[in-house]
Amino acid sequence: MNRVLITMVLIALLAFVATTTRPEESPAKEYKGLAADLALLQGSWELIHGKDGKGTPSTRSVKTIEGNKETLRRYNLQTGQLRVEHTSEFTLTKSGSIRVFTFYKVGDTTKNGLSYVYCVDKENFYDIPGLLHGDEYQNYQTQPGFWHWQRLPDNDFNGAASKARENELTAQKAWKKIASWRIPMPKVKVLNGNELMIDDVRCRLFGVKLLPDATRAARAKQFLEHYVKDYGEYYSIYNDDRPVSASDGVPLIWLKGSGDGGWAQETLVQAGLVGIDYAGFESYHFKTPGKDEDKDVNWKDCLEQAELTFRSGGKPNVNFVWPEK
Repeated sequence: MNRVLITMVLIALLAFVATTTRPEESPAKEYKGLAADLALLQGSWELIHGKDGKGTPSTRSVKTIEGNKETLRRYNLQTGQLRVEHTSEFTLTKSGSIRVFTFYKVGDTTKNGLSYVYCVDKENFYDIPGLLHGDEYQNYQTQPGFWHWQRLPDNDFNGAASKARENELTAQKAWKKIASWRIPMPKVKVLNGNELMIDDVRCRLFGVKLLPDATRAARAKQFLEHYVKDYGEYYSIYNDDRPVSASDGVPLIWLKGSGDGGWAQETLVQAGLVGIDYAGFESYHFKTPGKDEDKDVNWKDCLEQAELTFRSGGKPNVNFVWPEK
């Protein structure tokens, strides 16, 4: 886009901004105007662009605004791969009749922020950098320009995509914490027959599911409480090198206490208290440390053999008495 056209567009945009707020507005009306802008800004906005706004579009940027926080994500337009993500806080102010958007690091202040002129309506958000002068504001780029963001539809698809991304980030943080654990391990609280709270991380046993029978589900929780108590702080999660999570972001773990006894989910199946469920993870694999080299865990066979043990009347491979007397 040539310089003359850019200048004409900027003039038109600034004229639009100037007509939306009169200089003689009272502080109360000014506040209401900015509050209305903040309300309009809520949601997700999309911008398709090339490098530095030039050339063939190669990047899809999505800005999601919640309250006074914005999260910016940049994706490769062809592959959809996330390239950049960061969150900042922002404040809306006015310079004369011009509206100003100032963003800064979360927890910081506007003093260290970067600013640009903006205007917004229900479907469009214009980011116009390089026009502010004086000491009050600092432009985030010196050369004047403009970016036209368009609102993403607030529909089920985009809502689900946003939630899925949120769950993905939650899972990444959880697995990072899990990978840092060492024996003696954090204390465990049993939530139900296949879920545990460990160091404020909710975890679910991989490959098994609770049964609809309420009595068996309650027994599964009792069993898992015995299992956890038996090993105390001496247990390990063996698939932290191959993190896998459920669709709700909960880490799916393969757990075993140190010493004699079977895997936690294996023994629950042997006791007939949970069902086998690995739909969607059929090709998943992980290794455990071996004497000479790491070895693949045949977890499918482990669970299937555990079910055969239950059906043939065998007992779970645990160090406590079950069923309870």
